[in-house]
Formats: sequence, structure tokens, C-alpha cells
Amino acid sequence: MVAFRREPRRLLLYLFLFAQSAAVVVFFVASRYRLPLVPILILFAADYCWWLRHQARRRQWWPAGLSLVVVMVAFAAVNRGLPALDRVYGAETDRYLGIYHADRDDPAAAEQAYRRALAADPEYAEAHAELGQLWRDQGRHAEALAHLRRAHGICPQSGATAYLVGTAFAASGEPDSAESWFRRAITLAPYALAYRDLGVLLLDRGRLSEAGALLARASELDAEDLDTWYKLGQCRYLQGEHAGAERALREALRLVPGDPEIREKIESLSRIRRAE
Repeated sequence: MVAFRREPRRLLLYLFLFAQSAAVVVFFVASRYRLPLVPILILFAADYCWWLRHQARRRQWWPAGLSLVVVMVAFAAVNRGLPALDRVYGAETDRYLGIYHADRDDPAAAEQAYRRALAADPEYAEAHAELGQLWRDQGRHAEALAHLRRAHGICPQSGATAYLVGTAFAASGEPDSAESWFRRAITLAPYALAYRDLGVLLLDRGRLSEAGALLARASELDAEDLDTWYKLGQCRYLQGEHAGAERALREALRLVPGDPEIREKIESLSRIRRAE
């Protein structure tokens, strides 16, 4: 406030700090959302350093010393940690560290990070889901299912967690269970991946009419998914709908221009249509 009295034009900076801080507190208290405050806080920190230097040159030791005490107390209070927050945000940190390692093909380090997150917060649904996916991709089906089911148990209204359980059943060679969970995911939310994977599952089982409807719905929900368009093209071809197959494959080609395999299939379909 001393700085504000000396320079009223700083009011806008104070208002920004207040508005951003209030928004973070009200909506989502996480470190990444506080980053926009840092440049403004740096300006105030620099101004404080300038004021401190000015006080020292004037030999005004009392206000300078008192301000330093306040700064040290505030620093200690902010950085001492709170057990309740550490349980929440420590787990979050480990979960993101697990994602980092998984993206860099280091499953052992990723597993350790997810385990630490779950040790800190056993009800952390996202960490259960990430660890379950990691183990699903490694072929550890029973362990994957246990964690993915636990994630859905924590978030029973989540279409995403129901979908992940379905993917684990599909990976373990249990198509009936996979179909059931994909349908549950669709019931909970219009989840494009669930429509797509259920369509692919039924396509592989020869249920072409149902598969075509599901894949078409998936393409409506997410027009940027290559696999959806490619499988829809395959389904339409098997149904004898060559024009529909060509349209779907052209959408796939839009996403991967120049793909030789898709181009060849489109050309083949064009020849078939001309011969009809």
C-alpha cells in the first residue's frame, strides 16, 4: 500500500492481482493457474528491492528491518506446507510425473510415480486410471482391470472411466464384457471413443449394421479421429455401400494427406463405383 500511495497508477496492477487470485481460489487452486501472477509479482518484488535500497541509503534501518522480518515470516508461512494440501497436491505432482515418464517410454518410473500418488491419496481416480492404462498396455490385464474398475467406482458417473474398463476387457480378450462397458460409457455420456471402439468391436464380430451406426455417431462427435473414419470406410465397404466407404476414406485422407494406403483404397473404390 506504501507503493500505491506513492504511485496511484499501480492500482491496475493491484486489481489484476486481486481478480486473478480470487478466480484461482474460487474455481481451482492449483499451481499452474497461479503462473499468470508471477510477472506482476516480479514487478512488485523489484519495487520492494528498490525501496529497501533507498531506505538503507537514508539509514532508515527500522522500517527496512521490520519489512524484512515481515517478508521472512510470510516466506516461512507460505513454504512450511500444510498436511491436508500436501496430500492432495503431492499426489497430483506424482501423477503428472507419471504421465511424463509414460510419454517418454519409461513405464517403470511411471509406475513408481503413480504408486506414490495413490499412496498419498488412495481415492485419486485419475491416478488409478493412468496406472490401469499403463498396465493394460503392458498386458497386465488383471491388475489393469482392478485399477480401472476402482477409478470408475470412485467416479461412477464418468463415461471416460467406464470406457477405460471396456478397453481393458477388450485387450484381455473378453469381448462380451468389453461391449457391456462400452455401452455403459455411452449411456453415461456421448463419448466418441466409446462409440468408436464399440463399433470396431462389433465390426470384428460381423455385426455390420450396428457397427456402422456407432462409427457414424463417433465421426459426428469427433471428426478429427483418423481411426473412426478408416473403420467407418471399412464397415461401409463390407456393407456394400461403396459411395459411403469412399466418403469416409476421403475424410481419413484429409487427416493424413498423401497416405499411400488410403489413396490406393479410394482409387480402388472409385473404379468399383464406375464399374457398377
